[in-house]
Amino acid sequence: MQLRRAHALERARTFGNSRDPLDAALPSSSPGEPVGANSTAGMPSRDRAVLAAIVLAAFLVRLAWALFAHVDVRRRFFLDTSMYDLLARHLAHGMGFTGYRVQPIAFYAPGYPAILAIAYRAFGEELAVAWVLNAVLGALSCALVHVLGSRLFSRRVGLAAAAVLALFPSQIVAASLTMTEVVFCFLFTAAIYLFVRWTDEDRAAWRWFAFGLLLGVASLVRGVALPFVAVPFVCWIGLVGLRVAITRSAVTAAGLALVVLPWTARNWIVMGAPILISADAPYAFFNAHNPLAFGGQSFAINQLRRQEWPWLTQLRLSEREVEEARLELRYGLKYMLTHPRHEIELIPRRLFLFYAGDHHGIVPGKGSAAAEAIADGYYLLIFLLAVPGLRGTIADRRARVLPFTIAYFSFLHGVVFFGDPRYHAPLVPIFAILAPRGAAELWLLARKLRSPAKSPHGASYVAGAQ
Repeated sequence: MQLRRAHALERARTFGNSRDPLDAALPSSSPGEPVGANSTAGMPSRDRAVLAAIVLAAFLVRLAWALFAHVDVRRRFFLDTSMYDLLARHLAHGMGFTGYRVQPIAFYAPGYPAILAIAYRAFGEELAVAWVLNAVLGALSCALVHVLGSRLFSRRVGLAAAAVLALFPSQIVAASLTMTEVVFCFLFTAAIYLFVRWTDEDRAAWRWFAFGLLLGVASLVRGVALPFVAVPFVCWIGLVGLRVAITRSAVTAAGLALVVLPWTARNWIVMGAPILISADAPYAFFNAHNPLAFGGQSFAINQLRRQEWPWLTQLRLSEREVEEARLELRYGLKYMLTHPRHEIELIPRRLFLFYAGDHHGIVPGKGSAAAEAIADGYYLLIFLLAVPGLRGTIADRRARVLPFTIAYFSFLHGVVFFGDPRYHAPLVPIFAILAPRGAAELWLLARKLRSPAKSPHGASYVAGAQ
């Protein structure tokens, strides 16, 4: 007990009034700056210049990589990457949400193609337009990470997190692809920032409605944002009580529904079924829950699908999408309930595949092996530093949204869907915020281990001594 009390006093002396270890590990960045300042208001001019340089560097390095990689998804078919580009061009030309045969589809979420279609309509249909859009949103994500880290912890954390994200290899590589990662990370990080900014204040209901609208837009880009409202709800219970948490969640859900339900109605009218957002959710669910499942994405299930439902190939494309989604969902649910042992065994495999590696998006070719090694090494370093950076976040009423978000995505891709490194992209901004804190925690720990510990009365003591 004496040891624990002494350690608490030592930590209080070391950290002072700071909410973050990085402030204790480094001297004050500007005269008169309060330790642990958690707001960008009154940000020193030097810090503003540093942030501007980070954001500009993030934009330039993403655009440079996109121009260098020059991934032409129109000359060579790159699965989803080519499909998103095609869907966007069809929307830009007023052809509706249609695939290669100009038939209505609902397999893909409409959000990213719609955003890309607006860019194509405004600036032309060259792939460079998509690359610039990715570079801009990637750079803005760095600014978002800064304000989020600053508000939760300190300006130092915010600046360090922005720098970490600016140089994150997978985020840079994603700028060269017409995929959802960059847009979704930007929207999702913005939603978390609004939650943190507004959550402990008595804000008007329209703010939570706006929060729901933003979550709705993010859900149309990636459906995994749809049930995310459960995370704010849990956080609000501890912050403002159950009654207010229910009210805020209801208002947020109303805003989310206002965005999502019109697309659901479109699917019902055009496709003949009330598909909430897209049919790829049942596909991913079926991929995760079948006899061939191993934890990751497997194209072998296509053979299983043909074996189970050979008559599907005789249906029209729109009919096949709807029927496949219905059958896959039913099959996956039945398999989950009847094969509990296999399901439990798959959880650690899915989580390993979800978190292991970060070289997705690198097109195979000359130098790709080195690029993959750099991407995986950088990610692994930041991931490992983020683990000690979680210390104290659950006890912090606002910062607990970070570990709760990590737990949310871990549940989705450890239990509900299959694991794949691509899908941890929304967590990268969170890792970027936590990593500087983790590095500071380790540095402070090393400093304490190098110096003899002191008792509350100033005398040296030995751990465990009575």
